[in-house]
Amino acid sequence: MKIFIGCSSHIDIDSKYLADADYISKRIADNGYDLVIGGVNDKGMFGKIINNFKSHKIYLYTLKLYNEK
Repeated sequence: MKIFIGCSSHIDIDSKYLADADYISKRIADNGYDLVIGGVNDKGMFGKIINNFKSHKIYLYTLKLYNEK
């Protein structure tokens, strides 16, 4: 199953949202789901999610404008 997650990459976000993103994405990754996510940043909630899926399949989608990294 593929799961899409849309979230913030802003680093000044309330820590409760970072904790939620970390917890939820770990559970999803541990259950073997593939991640479909829009973006290319490794900061904020986005960074937490990407790090939890590093050993799993990740499908990254972004606008050409942001695809410089």
